[in-house]
Amino acid sequence: MSHRAANWAGKWNNDIGITNTIYIDDSNFGKAQFFQVDFRSFERIVFGNTILTEIATSNVKWFEPAQLADGTISTAQSKLKTTIKKKDYTVVKLARESIRELNSRREIYRQLKYAAQKQGDIPLSHEFQRQEMEYYKEVTRHEKPRKASEFIIMYASQGNNFRQSWMRAFFGLVIVPLLSYAPTWAVEVLL
Repeated sequence: MSHRAANWAGKWNNDIGITNTIYIDDSNFGKAQFFQVDFRSFERIVFGNTILTEIATSNVKWFEPAQLADGTISTAQSKLKTTIKKKDYTVVKLARESIRELNSRREIYRQLKYAAQKQGDIPLSHEFQRQEMEYYKEVTRHEKPRKASEFIIMYASQGNNFRQSWMRAFFGLVIVPLLSYAPTWAVEVLL
């Protein structure tokens, strides 16, 4: 798929009034090559049961997380919250099934991370990992019981925003020790 083909599909869809969306369901891309594809030109990206781990990419403009999320997750989360408040536990089970969308999106980012790592594109793989972990955080927020290992993973990864912010990690390395030393220092000064 080339950049021109992706843009042409988008213009054609907008001319006839259909939303500018890519649907890819039950697909195995195998060793497909994406060259100069602009996924940002689409309003929505829908992946379902798709294998992307073997793809090769070059000059691809990847989609934004909002294009992949398309509102279905926030709808499912609000449905879950309202059913829990009403204590209607028959509907809670149905609402939790819709939260499986979170796992589906997380899997898409995991596969894209793996494909980027295989090509040696470490910055892009870290970006995909950050998105994967954001969905993982949402999954652990809604699934019960929570395991101690999930808390450790989330706490450790928040320290540098999933490898995207080294200033955040530096801040933690400098400020946290100073704050923990401050009470000891204050006691020594007062005595």
